[in-house]
Amino acid sequence: MAKKFFVDRIEEDTVFCEGDDGEEIKFDLSAVEGRVLEGDVVFRDETGNIKTDLDATLLRKKKISNLKKCIYNTKK
Repeated sequence: MAKKFFVDRIEEDTVFCEGDDGEEIKFDLSAVEGRVLEGDVVFRDETGNIKTDLDATLLRKKKISNLKKCIYNTKK
């Protein structure tokens, strides 16, 4: 199974990512198949191409949204 990374930031033409284990990688924006945005989940497929995992990205954003709701609701 391909290791997944979260896009931390994009500076000019460089994409900076971090894995669950803290491993950091960077690569050229042109290496990504399709569109990539900060916060997206990306992986390198078996042919070496970097792709966005849309399902994992949506799930991650939903989890973050739910965490924010919990934080703001408990501070009332």
